Amino acid sequence: MTELGQSWAGGQKVGRRARQEDAYAVLPHSDEDSVSLLLVVADGMGGHAGGAEAAQGAVDSFIDAFGFGQGDPGRRLEHALGRANAALAELKRDKPSLHDAGCTLIAALVQHGSLSWTSVGDSSLSLLRDGVLQRLSADHSMKPVLEELVESGRMSAEGASSHPQRNALRSAVSGDNIELVDLCCNLALQPDDQVLLASDGLDTLSSRKIAELLDQLSGRSPDEAVAALLDAVEKKDSPSQDNTTVVLYRAPGAADSGGREIVSGLRSAQQQRLGRVLLAGFFLIAAGVIGWRLTSGGRSPARHDNATVASTHMAQPARPRSGPR
Repeated sequence: MTELGQSWAGGQKVGRRARQEDAYAVLPHSDEDSVSLLLVVADGMGGHAGGAEAAQGAVDSFIDAFGFGQGDPGRRLEHALGRANAALAELKRDKPSLHDAGCTLIAALVQHGSLSWTSVGDSSLSLLRDGVLQRLSADHSMKPVLEELVESGRMSAEGASSHPQRNALRSAVSGDNIELVDLCCNLALQPDDQVLLASDGLDTLSSRKIAELLDQLSGRSPDEAVAALLDAVEKKDSPSQDNTTVVLYRAPGAADSGGREIVSGLRSAQQQRLGRVLLAGFFLIAAGVIGWRLTSGGRSPARHDNATVASTHMAQPARPRSGPR
């Protein structure tokens, strides 16, 4: 298995549902300069057949569109999301019986040591760093709205936790206009960071439990960590357990990062030595030209204005953007 293959894993459980309506995919790509990884999770809705078809269709369309996209990560993610939404519109036109079909979607891109993502719905993207699990993606269900009502004193905590619309979505990929989109680009990853994508079936576990499991298994393979999360959900034995999908990515450890820094330092030193050699050669040639002019009575050699000027532009990270679209 390659180093890239060892850095991620994915898995699913049906739970108490009749069938699996989640879908996920991972698109790895590597070349001489970089390694990138695109991870996508979707949670279907709108009936058994409709939910499964919507989720799989959205994931497939997103992956295809991203692979052919151009530009910075934000533009490519936006383009792929638009294509996934258009694919669901086409699906509904071809199959009118799926008029209620739709899905959530979370997509994360790991490239050049940074994380970019886009999300619609309540599927989550979380980051485990130094033992602390933090949700990165916005929650487009009614849950945060109800929590705000509790914080402002306009609703009791009990009322919010038992509200019938608590899990209702405010935004989804359905072929219609997407009400809310979360998009953030170029969050710098640190060595040993763990990035977790999951459908809301994982909400059966508390954030603390998820963090404990990932931390305890940080020295084991990603496959084992994913299996442990899914087993913990199953052991809860919730009578209404939803489908659960988990995709985990681990950033290279400190030792690996140090190795890359050493290689980079060696390349930099080599470039500096090369620069000094070229500079010394320039002065030697200049001295020879001056001497020639002095000995040839001031005649100038033929002039060739063919110098090449190189410039380097530092790419600026895009600012986080979220909210209505």
